[in-house]
Amino acid sequence: MKHSAGIVLFRIGESGLDVLLTHPTGHKRVQEDFGRWSIPKGEFTPGDENALDAAKREFFEEIGIVVPWDDSQFIDLGAVQQSPQKVVHAFAYQGSLDISKVKCNTFNVESPKGSGRYKELPENDQTKWFPFAVAISKINPGQLNLLMRLVKGIGK
Repeated sequence: MKHSAGIVLFRIGESGLDVLLTHPTGHKRVQEDFGRWSIPKGEFTPGDENALDAAKREFFEEIGIVVPWDDSQFIDLGAVQQSPQKVVHAFAYQGSLDISKVKCNTFNVESPKGSGRYKELPENDQTKWFPFAVAISKINPGQLNLLMRLVKGIGK
């Protein structure tokens, strides 16, 4: 079983609750939208690293922006079974950031397959703020309960 940890960054403005989501890069996912977005997250090994530390580390790797976290302000959203092979641990945090400054990690992919040539791609091809009502249709269905727990946790 793989474990991931992530942060549900949210802000409350005049239009209500907004949630930050990322869209993973991938040749099969480029045109897909609904159900493909994710909270900024990544893998960790329970026992080697605690979930909150992993979530903060992975947020930086996925977003590339240093956030001055106040650990007392995190809301533990618990864990969800995203798929039969993956559990996602998440923490909510109220804050904002300028998405024009996002720069995530990259990975190498052979293109075309079998060519021996590689190109570097970002892990995520988009990062956006979504109103809550839109975010629940965009997010990976396995992470939907995290957004529902967020709403319950902040009383919105």
